[in-house]
Amino acid sequence: MIVGLLLFSLSTLLTIGIGEISLRLLDVSNEIKTDVNWMAKNYTVNSWGHRSDQEYMLEKPEGKFRVLVLGDSMTAGLGIKNVKNTYPKKLEYYLNKKLEVPKFEIINTGHPAWSTDNELFDLFANGFKFQPDMVILGYFHNDINDFRDSDSPRLQIVNY
Repeated sequence: MIVGLLLFSLSTLLTIGIGEISLRLLDVSNEIKTDVNWMAKNYTVNSWGHRSDQEYMLEKPEGKFRVLVLGDSMTAGLGIKNVKNTYPKKLEYYLNKKLEVPKFEIINTGHPAWSTDNELFDLFANGFKFQPDMVILGYFHNDINDFRDSDSPRLQIVNY
């Protein structure tokens, strides 16, 4: 019985090991290399530094429901060539799809390499100037920095 269990464990580990080595050697991933050249060709920002296909006025247009989306590179759409294929723009498209007059305006404030503290700071420093009716946080599991082993100061929000 013990011999059978050992043989099973060894064969399982061997199969997993061969599979891992094969996948690394074949490199069949569809990973998009987002280097400086990719960024220069595909990543445009508006005057606020947000990846966007347009400028947004600070004053919310009458009759619009404005949503501000905070996030990191996933929200900004790093690796997505056309800004219209980012999830905030897809959300805007589907919310307005069956309306005669577009009512929803989604502003993507996502930025590569930002974490939740950066997003919160930008929300208070700039985001509320856009008069959003709703704020959505595009969260990824690595978005909260671990300050226990860091000398960097914690973010402090000051009420004005």
